[in-house]
Amino acid sequence: MGVASFPENIYCEMSIILAHEFHPATLSRMNIHQILDYLKAEISKLDGAITALEGSSPRRGRPPKSALPKRTMSADARKRISKAMKLRWAERLGKSPKKAAEKAAAKKPARKPMSPAARKKLAALMKARWAAKKKTGATSL
Repeated sequence: MGVASFPENIYCEMSIILAHEFHPATLSRMNIHQILDYLKAEISKLDGAITALEGSSPRRGRPPKSALPKRTMSADARKRISKAMKLRWAERLGKSPKKAAEKAAAKKPARKPMSPAARKKLAALMKARWAAKKKTGATSL
């Protein structure tokens, strides 16, 4: 894709066209807006040709972000993968996989839900605390 693919006299043709288009006699007959419009049209043609030439080669490297789909994993899947990896590492390090699995299962149990009576008691304590703070003139609790 070198200069050899262009006709040999392309540069001569372009210089003749430019000389004719922007000859002082021609320029005096054209107003500034016409000249600017012509130049902008030529620039857009050249930009199109450049992008066509650059786009013909295969793209290398990482694709743009918009081309990559966003992948998400559920919490359940993450837990399964984590458990499997812990077992693999336990085997690799020589620990028994049962002990590693037992350790993972021997986590602290979840907190029990609060009874309605306990909730009422805490609510009353907090309201009393807020009232005391408000009485002292605190702006934030």
